[in-house]
Order: sequence, then C-alpha cells, then structure tokens
Amino acid sequence: MITYNHEKFIAQAIDSALMQQVNFDYEIVIGEDCSTDKTREILVDYQKKYPDKIRLLLHEKNLGGGGLYNELVVHKACQGEYIAWLEGDDYWTSPHKLQMQVDFLEKHPDCVSCFHPYLDIYENGSQEPEICKPALAASKKSIFTCEDLLEHQGLLDGNIIHLNSMVSRNISRDDLPEWYYQCSGAEDWAHSILTAQQGNIGYIDEVMAIYRIHGGGIYTSATAIKKLKTRINFFQHLNAHLKFKYNKLLRSKISECYYELCKEYAINEQFTEAKKSLVDCLLSAPLNRRVSRKKIFKLFVYLYFARFKSFKHDFSTETRYVEL
Repeated sequence: MITYNHEKFIAQAIDSALMQQVNFDYEIVIGEDCSTDKTREILVDYQKKYPDKIRLLLHEKNLGGGGLYNELVVHKACQGEYIAWLEGDDYWTSPHKLQMQVDFLEKHPDCVSCFHPYLDIYENGSQEPEICKPALAASKKSIFTCEDLLEHQGLLDGNIIHLNSMVSRNISRDDLPEWYYQCSGAEDWAHSILTAQQGNIGYIDEVMAIYRIHGGGIYTSATAIKKLKTRINFFQHLNAHLKFKYNKLLRSKISECYYELCKEYAINEQFTEAKKSLVDCLLSAPLNRRVSRKKIFKLFVYLYFARFKSFKHDFSTETRYVEL
C-alpha cells in the first residue's frame, strides 16, 4: 500500500485489507511518503493494534515522482509470493478478493497477474458511480495477452487495469525502464503493459474495489493540459520501448492527445502553444481518420484567421477523443 496525505481515507483502505478472508498468511506493507496531514499518526495507531499484520515504511522525506518511487520501495520490501496493490485513498469491497485472485493465479501458471473491474466514485457526488471494465470483457475471455491489450486498444482508449484491482506474482522490478518514473498520472497504463510483457493477464469479472476520485488526488487534481502532456509522454516512451511494433496505433493516440491539447490551449487563449499542438497533431499521424478533418479545419481557421465564438463553443463542448 502507498499513501500520501490520505488522512480522510486511509483507515477505510486498511480496514478493507484487514477484512480479507484467506487460507494463507499475508502482510500489509505501507509506504508513507512524508505526509503533511495526520496520515502517519493514523498508520502508527493501526500498526500498534496489528503489529503482526502491518509493517510501516515511514520515509524521512517525500520520495517524489508522484508516488512512483514510494511504490518501488514498497515493492522491494514485499517478501510474499504475490503482491496486491492498494493506494491509501482507495479500498477493496470484497472480503474474498485476495483469495479469488490468488486461486486464479495458482490455477493459471501462465498468468503473471490478474485483475477485475472496479467502481469509480466521485467524492463530491458530482457524478454517479461508474463501473469500469475492459472493452475486451465483451469477448468473454478470462486471459489476455499483451497483444490483446494493445492491438484492441483496450489499454489505450481508457485505463482498464487500475492498480487497486491487480494481484501479481512478486517479480523483480529492478529492470523497470527509467521513463516509468516520469509517467506519474499514467503509471497504471505503464504498469499494466510492462507486466503483460512478462506473461498473460487474467481477468475475473467481478467488481471488488473502489477507485475514489477527489480533489486531493495526484491525477484528478491535475489540469487537462498536464494530463494530456503526461499521456503524450507515456505513449512516446511506450512506442520506443516496444520497438515501434505498434507504431501506427500509438502515433494515432499521440495525434489524438495533441488535438485535445490544442483545444485546451485555444480555450485558455494560449494561441502559440495551440498552434504548435495542432502541427504536432498532424505530424504525429497525418492519415489518422479518428480525428475529424472537419474539426481540425475549424481549429485551424480559429487559430490562424478568425476567432469565431461559435467555433470556440463547438470545440469546448464536443466529446473528447481522449478520456481524462
């Protein structure tokens, strides 16, 4: 478990781990990344109550990287055969989650990890809770390859494998590429694909976790511009990491991100940046048919010739190509 400034949520996260009903021993390893609230105090109290179950890693300073370095330290501290991830502002909903996933991995030695759907909840109540599951679930398959996830755009059109839904074999992460630690905000994508390169990924079609969306979250509190830049950076690094095997697909996703970035800059009247992003959109994938040429033309006219309010309204309200 990794946590930073989660005093409102951390108790629920720990309780959801403590409630697991299993036929094996497990340990809760928590990396506390030098919070500025009362998260650490709450953790210390829990550790005193459950000294044989909870092990704390209390960092003397924030490790940075949007929590990714904390994640690495926690991973290296884990001694079990399997690892289940949980962030301090999320929680598990089923007391049988760990047992079900470990049983799955025991039954399928070809799988290095397995996951399940989760429920998005908005802390401020602004939207109804939403079940997040892979588009590939429609295939009724329970085991996916890395190629399945990439070729069908399962991981690229939306993050289907959240860390709090995964249980994985305890495989060394010493060889993680350096770019992984530059992908805060896209780490779930990176983690899923890098894991899938080592073996198949299993799927259990049962919602067993909550992903909490709130203003204090590292990713949810970021601006749309920052999120899009993170996506672009991730897709570019991933394309090179995969030796451009999926170049056409990944460049089309980069193009879509640049289109959305152009719109965000235009809405904020950052026209120099908007023009550059529009050029990058076209250069990334000139033949990308997923981005409407009509919409690109409207943006081009708006940026270079006439800033019609109707045009701005259109691209301010249109459905995104990239879900943020």
